[in-house]
Amino acid sequence: MKRVSKVTFVTFALLLLLISFIYGYNVGDKKAIEKPQKELTIKDAENNVIGYKNDNNVGVEKENVIGPNTVIEYINYYKKCNDTLTQIAEPEETIINFNEEDYRKYLETNHPNWQLLSFSSERIIVKRELDRYCPNHYIIGVKDNKIAIFKFNDMGEKVLIEMINKSVSTLKEIDQEKLKKGIVVDSKEEIGDILENFIS
Repeated sequence: MKRVSKVTFVTFALLLLLISFIYGYNVGDKKAIEKPQKELTIKDAENNVIGYKNDNNVGVEKENVIGPNTVIEYINYYKKCNDTLTQIAEPEETIINFNEEDYRKYLETNHPNWQLLSFSSERIIVKRELDRYCPNHYIIGVKDNKIAIFKFNDMGEKVLIEMINKSVSTLKEIDQEKLKKGIVVDSKEEIGDILENFIS
């Protein structure tokens, strides 16, 4: 009976020791993961100054700056036609490596009427109010005393796309005035309708 109790006692003690070891190993491993690792770094080799670097800074985000791959999205409101169009552009060389504060100062200095809506290193969104027509419009006007059709470019400038072989001087005075001022239309169909009235 003494022998059975000794075997039971030894087995129980070994089992308890094994459980304690496993528990201690797991708890110690968890604490090691939760506690930031300290890394020995040499700060000044000449003076042999040694310091510790905390690994909490390993996941530091990169600074939000404009790079060559940053997309600039302009939301353009055209005052003359009340249209809003979005335009995508690449950043100019002069603003590469600007952070948000630098870019705001740049806009205040160079484009005070523009409004920065969003800033990140991936995409910048800027709202602009432009006092011109958007590129979706045509204008029927006069060039070299003939009826001409123009389209607005991105800068709001008229670009000649077609000349009609019809002299403006053969038209009524009121129609001549309209053409000299320019008749703005939204589509090629509207151009056809208006030209039909002038040519017939």
